Amino acid sequence: MPVPVSGPDAPSPLYSYPATVLDIHDGDTIRWRLDKGHGAEMTMWLRMAGYDAAEIKDADRGTKARDLVTKLLADVTTRTDFKGWVVQSIRTTGGADVMTFARYLGYVFGSFVDKSAPGGLRFEPMNPAIYNALKTAGLLKRGSKWNPPAETDPPG
Repeated sequence: MPVPVSGPDAPSPLYSYPATVLDIHDGDTIRWRLDKGHGAEMTMWLRMAGYDAAEIKDADRGTKARDLVTKLLADVTTRTDFKGWVVQSIRTTGGADVMTFARYLGYVFGSFVDKSAPGGLRFEPMNPAIYNALKTAGLLKRGSKWNPPAETDPPG
């Protein structure tokens, strides 16, 4: 998976919240219910950082990308050590929240019970796993600036 740029222009985390999946639009856009604490909740669309999946309007590839992400996230929730999801949005160094098409850009982590980890939880980033699954299935968006051309465009 492409790694965010390092240095002064690199994005940094904005907020992290426990979250519940509400809807998976396509392979890189998911709607979440965020638990902001003290009974406060928020619903947001998150554009997954680091990759670009086939568009849903591409009936074959877009639907397959959405279904693959749906299955991947569902499979994670069946693990006996799964505790929940955490969504982390991104902020630019200038302080502005990064939004694309009314979606926040960010990362998703699975939290897992791990008695040896600080606080008894281990957090696994999902963006790389989703990226790799879409790449293997040939479901990354072709010609996207987020995906290296050699990984998404057919040979020839």
